[in-house]
Amino acid sequence: MEAFAAAGLSRLIDSSPSLVVTVADHISFAIRRIRDGIQVTYPLEAEVAHLYPKELEQARHVLTALNRAAEVELPDGEVVAIAMHIVNAGFTSGDLSYTYTMTGLLHQLLEVVGDTYGCTLETSSISVARFITHLRYLFVRIASGKQLEDNASAVATAIMDGDPQAYRCAERVATLLELRLDTTISSDEVAYLALHIARVTSDPRT
Repeated sequence: MEAFAAAGLSRLIDSSPSLVVTVADHISFAIRRIRDGIQVTYPLEAEVAHLYPKELEQARHVLTALNRAAEVELPDGEVVAIAMHIVNAGFTSGDLSYTYTMTGLLHQLLEVVGDTYGCTLETSSISVARFITHLRYLFVRIASGKQLEDNASAVATAIMDGDPQAYRCAERVATLLELRLDTTISSDEVAYLALHIARVTSDPRT
């Protein structure tokens, strides 16, 4: 618990107490692998660093605290796995494989936007960070069957008229989501996607 408190995760643990158990289980297996001479490379390492910088930094604090107390020093690569457990605690499914799927999909969605506009979205920027947060909550809404339905037709119309490229890009993003997640994205969700896309592409660095 002290390791999580040092990383500023006390509030997350209050809402997702299973995080401590899942990370403890993971660390137990990681120590066993080290003693058995087994090396593990985690997938999506670059994506995790790109998409979840806050969780990755929290995971570094957790790993540092654990290594102070552990008999065996855990390698730096375990930071990625711990970060994914922290991210997973924010999703409703509680399934780590689902979180890995969402991470890969999130990376794809940003590439769709970047390719459409011929730019690279800087995740260090405030607008892109907000877009990523919006997408993460969208995943949660999709998983729980509670997409936005608040009559955003006025917003959609304004964006279609004022920034048709952003709306077309949002439709591409929505189509990819529908194909990958076997769902239908509501028109309100498309409208808010377009709103975020318009913001992040006005200047992807800010």
